[in-house]
Amino acid sequence: MSPELITAIATLTGVALGIVGTLAAARIQAKGSLAQADATFRAAETTAVTQYSAVLVQLNRTAQRAAYSAFLEAAREFDRQLERAKDGSEQWSTSDSMYEPLRRLRVAFSAVEIEGPTSVLDAGEPINQAARALASIIDRHKQIIWAQNKLLAARLVGNPPALHASRLLEDLWGANRNLPTRLRGRLIISGDAYSCAVAVGAETAAWVHAFDRARAALTQLVAGGVLTDQDVEDLLQEAGVHEDRVIDALSPHEDAFGSGVYSFTRAVRSHFSDTHPDLANSRTFGETDAS
Repeated sequence: MSPELITAIATLTGVALGIVGTLAAARIQAKGSLAQADATFRAAETTAVTQYSAVLVQLNRTAQRAAYSAFLEAAREFDRQLERAKDGSEQWSTSDSMYEPLRRLRVAFSAVEIEGPTSVLDAGEPINQAARALASIIDRHKQIIWAQNKLLAARLVGNPPALHASRLLEDLWGANRNLPTRLRGRLIISGDAYSCAVAVGAETAAWVHAFDRARAALTQLVAGGVLTDQDVEDLLQEAGVHEDRVIDALSPHEDAFGSGVYSFTRAVRSHFSDTHPDLANSRTFGETDAS
């Protein structure tokens, strides 16, 4: 092999090796650039997702705050209407009903149901249950409640006829409770308890005597302007026929309503005091429950 050929081969080999080295370096550089680009993309993606989740949490909590506030205001309005209905004020007539404030309370709670979470829903449900019971009692027995409140007000100012009439109503309650169950049921369904009791005879004689005395005492309060004739009939009907006072039936539901509002408020405060919301489970578009 001639020296010239050997020199040419060596030169070509060197050029080939240079090309291979250059390509390898370029490939390594390209891989590094891709890795850096991928890392940059993933960092940007993580930041975007985190910011998006944080915005969603903030929007959710804003919506929740509005729903909770509306529900509490509806509960306060229901309570105000309840007091008016119990007192029988001039603004509340026999045709008025607790249906509308109860409906507004239910509508407000429907927003709470959408927003969640479960802890707040569980705290709000007793308010609804108590409100339904209170509205039912008021709408069915408001006239009796008004009469009871009038008599109680007269007693509180020391009205002697009112005190006397109240004691005689207690006697009628006692006579009613002492009746056999079958007779009490008979008086209830009769439509005219007094006439029915008179017709029964000896077994209801104590009841008839207590009824007569209570009616006479209550009639004096009509003359004094404390009660109306309708009030007297309502009070006699309740004490003579029903086993429990209507006004007493309100108390446990009023207590449940008040404690329910307190518990709901505490549950809301506890929910908002959570400074580490679960971003992964935060409400996104199309979902209905927020953590």
